[in-house]
Order: sequence, then C-alpha cells, then structure tokens
Amino acid sequence: MALSVQREIAGDIEVLVLSGEVDLSTLPRLTDALNKTVAQGQPIVALDLEMVTVLDDAALGIVLGVASRLRRDQRQLVLVCANQRITEFLESTGVSSLVTLIPSLSALSPRPVD
Repeated sequence: MALSVQREIAGDIEVLVLSGEVDLSTLPRLTDALNKTVAQGQPIVALDLEMVTVLDDAALGIVLGVASRLRRDQRQLVLVCANQRITEFLESTGVSSLVTLIPSLSALSPRPVD
C-alpha cells in the first residue's frame, strides 16, 4: 500500500494526515511533505497517524529529526493517534517520551514549547 498525505490547517496548527504505509519505500514522500509543512511556519505541526498501517524505525528517525528542528525554532511537533498498535509501537520505542502523543486533535490545546 502506498502512502497518502493530506495537509490541513486547524487554527495555529498545520496537520499532516497520513494513511497507508510509512516505511523505507515511502520516506521520500514523508520527508517532502514534512519539509513543506515545517516551512509554512505554523507554531504547531501535527502528524495524524490514525490511518497508518505500517510505521517503521526509519520513519521514526525522520519524525524525531523534525521534532528536534521544530524545538530549536520554539515550535512543536505533535503525533495524533488512537490506533492502539501504532501507539504501543511509539511507546515501546520511547518516541512518546520525546514527542507529544495525543489521541485526537480535539485533545490538543496550544502550549509553550520547552
């Protein structure tokens, strides 16, 4: 399955809605979408992973790199996911301790970046 990426704006939040497989074969598409989104300058970038079927370690590396870049600019990356399998993967790899993980966009309220 390919990766589908949709960009949305929700107030101060730029949202990338991903669906499909996020793995080595789709990393160029993810990287391109994230770079374009980060360049928009919104204070919060949300990555909606609810419809993701595969998320591999290489993709996590890209996500952590973007989170670091946003933090340097006093901005924030938020991962949106209620999918138990993906959430458990994020928790087991330690990503959820480095990047905010929320179950839905409605759970997000803008807050200062550390």
